[in-house]
Amino acid sequence: MERIKFINSKNQIFTASYDENARFIINSLGGLRAADIQIVQSSGYLQHGATYGRSLYGVRPIPIQFYYSYFSTAEFYKTMDGLQRVFNPMLGEGVLIYENDHHSRMIRATVTEQPDIASNTGLGLRVIGLELTAHDPFFEDLIETRVRMADFVGGLKFPHRMPMRFGKRGDSVTINNSGDAPAPIRCEFRGAATNPALKNDTTGEALKVVATIAAGDTLVIDTAYGKKTVTIERGDGTIEDATNSVDDEQSSFFSLALGSNRLSFSADTGAPVVYVNYKRLYGNG
Repeated sequence: MERIKFINSKNQIFTASYDENARFIINSLGGLRAADIQIVQSSGYLQHGATYGRSLYGVRPIPIQFYYSYFSTAEFYKTMDGLQRVFNPMLGEGVLIYENDHHSRMIRATVTEQPDIASNTGLGLRVIGLELTAHDPFFEDLIETRVRMADFVGGLKFPHRMPMRFGKRGDSVTINNSGDAPAPIRCEFRGAATNPALKNDTTGEALKVVATIAAGDTLVIDTAYGKKTVTIERGDGTIEDATNSVDDEQSSFFSLALGSNRLSFSADTGAPVVYVNYKRLYGNG
């Protein structure tokens, strides 16, 4: 059974499904299976056709129509007022959750058309329509996957681009990104460490932070597009921006590539506990 739930930034909730006993019964649900695909291309002087660059997902519109039955006009207008509060564009981005018998996924979306009467099918029954827009077009897992990497196992070099040296190397872990797009990560180094680094051995990408992390501190690296940050959460609760401590020449805020990714970590000194958190991204709901 397919169903949707929209949660706005004030945690007000709307739910609808194809269940004939539901309060709001879905009539049509668009934007789940496909988004606009944008082709990046270039053309040279007198070139036949064009040179393909890459394919990008565009903004995803999600039109929704549902049936609503009521017993009085007073009940109808009260319900419409409630829907307007939930789907208030002034509240900014909310979360749309799509569920079926196989999986559950979420996408962040804003209200671009508030609920309105799409058709009057008869006494006591209306079709209500609205539209959401997902500016980030990817659906994602509801729950973040969390992987713990083991403690340090010895003093090995961590080759990347010489003469850079990453000091002691930690155990590696293999993560399979079975989604439809590269998945950003949120990495946590917990405990004392000097100049910690994380490397994707599969792609050769790495990110090193030139900083000293004390016992009780947590270094947090977020590689999501538009949210690329490095912070240090001190033991006393204060949070410091450490983005400027990234070794820019040797580092990149990498994501998990499609398929298998072998990750390893290191530091010049210390033995932190390292966690890698991620959500898979999908091209459809």
